[in-house]
Amino acid sequence: MKEVNIERFKTNKNATHGILKVLEGGKTVFECKTIERGWLNNQRSISCIPQGVYNVRQTHSPRFKTNLYLVENVPNRAGIRFHPANFSRQLNGCIALGLDFSDIDKDGVIDLTSSKNTHARFDSVMENKPFKLTIVNKF
Repeated sequence: MKEVNIERFKTNKNATHGILKVLEGGKTVFECKTIERGWLNNQRSISCIPQGVYNVRQTHSPRFKTNLYLVENVPNRAGIRFHPANFSRQLNGCIALGLDFSDIDKDGVIDLTSSKNTHARFDSVMENKPFKLTIVNKF
């Protein structure tokens, strides 16, 4: 089974930034940037989730009308998914993947580029299979 690790390196009230690595046999087979909401004590819809280890599996998302990876057993939370987004304000506690960080809309908040394409590459690497997600804060 592939392992997925997110190492968060920066957070503020607006956004949390990190690096995601997919490991297979101890080797990195995929790497990208991540963006989440800022840490606001795990409040629903406005905070990133706590660091920890989670099971993730693909399920149908009624909101997005497609299959997306769902992060399971998040304390006091539900419906946390990996989905494309360029801005942290587009996330309700979910995780977005992208190619690089940039202030796309020049509002002073660092955003994420190429999210849709990066998610497609991630889905291809993960082959729709479940995985263990480990999130570590390094700030």
